[in-house]
Amino acid sequence: MTSPATSPAEDFHWLDSPAGTLLLERGNGLLCAVNLTDQPVPLPAATSPLIASAPLGKDGLLPPDTTVLLHRT
Repeated sequence: MTSPATSPAEDFHWLDSPAGTLLLERGNGLLCAVNLTDQPVPLPAATSPLIASAPLGKDGLLPPDTTVLLHRT
């Protein structure tokens, strides 16, 4: 049996993001943002972080070399 959280039928799509970053969204409102640059970048608007690979700044920026799982608010 397949869990709804990992259903192969659930789609995801790539979103526009600054150079050196990756941003994808699953159909359930979860987003994954990856910053591969050496500079902080803004987190997507109207999201709240769930878990990150490093501490996030209080300034709403995603630090360099950091990945964060977000939920649309």
